[in-house]
Amino acid sequence: MVDRRVERTRQQLRAAVLELAEQRDLAELTVHDVTRQAGINRATFYQHFRDKDELIEDTIEALLHELFDACAPVQAGIERLEPDVVHPSAIILFEQIAKRADLYRRLIGHGGSAYFIRRLQERNAELTLVAMHHLERPGVNVEIPAAVRAHLASSATTGMLSYWLEGGCVESPLTIAAWHWRLTRSVWFDTEIDAAIRAERSRETAVPSV
Repeated sequence: MVDRRVERTRQQLRAAVLELAEQRDLAELTVHDVTRQAGINRATFYQHFRDKDELIEDTIEALLHELFDACAPVQAGIERLEPDVVHPSAIILFEQIAKRADLYRRLIGHGGSAYFIRRLQERNAELTLVAMHHLERPGVNVEIPAAVRAHLASSATTGMLSYWLEGGCVESPLTIAAWHWRLTRSVWFDTEIDAAIRAERSRETAVPSV
């Protein structure tokens, strides 16, 4: 059982990191900055984290868990993605981003945190691979390796988020989620590309007539 006091202190420190990250680069933060923002002394800080980097890593992982929490039913295979329907988890993702636009603009936008962007794309690709496992059935894009499709979808998501944040989140979360799905659903369901690849392979392996 997790000690509530321990978790409360950790939450205070994570919150302090995110509050500071809205104004400054993560790489510039110091233990002094974080403890002062959280109202916690340095001795207490070191009871919970080895150093600033460990706290930042812990904070980012908690943030990513929160961002992708709505995807859980898809990861478990309880809910299925459909080519003509924007799944609610995508809308929720963009809603979460919009609620903390200043923070995510600093993390993802121009000159953002390389560490956060890398972890965002890695986590997104990991979750996409899990979801794809439940879609590997006739009629689904299987010619192109799942890992390639997952990484493409992940990179596309980051690009869409960067565009949206840099533009001031003018479009609604529903609109941007719909655009995102229209642009990326071929990663999941593009049977035309599959057919073209199979046809090309057939031509390559065909035995020429004598």
